[in-house]
Amino acid sequence: MNKPSGGTPLPGKRPISNQRTPRSGMRLKQPFKSPVHAKEQSTSPKLSRAQEMLILQRKIESLDEEISLLQQEYDVDELQEHIDKLHEYNDIKDVGQMLIGKLAEIDGKTTKSLYEEFGLDIDD
Repeated sequence: MNKPSGGTPLPGKRPISNQRTPRSGMRLKQPFKSPVHAKEQSTSPKLSRAQEMLILQRKIESLDEEISLLQQEYDVDELQEHIDKLHEYNDIKDVGQMLIGKLAEIDGKTTKSLYEEFGLDIDD
């Protein structure tokens, strides 16, 4: 406790307070407003709720069209098969990278040098 029973702070201790005192020159009347944010607000026109709804409805229609075109081009079963093959490829690649890392550790080399030694591209 910082205060003795008399209510005065102990020597070398600051009184406990839940309220912060502002530094000299600080104004606490209004919150800070970013000039960038204020500029963005002033340049964008205010849309009515009906206009916003119309824009969103057009966006939904456009996305529905795009979905129907994609459904005509791709078969869902074929897509799932490609996804499964990608998962298998990634699993095999992860194991290969772990093996190269262990070999590099055993040989006291860098992984990058082993990639070059095996003719592998480090960015693949």
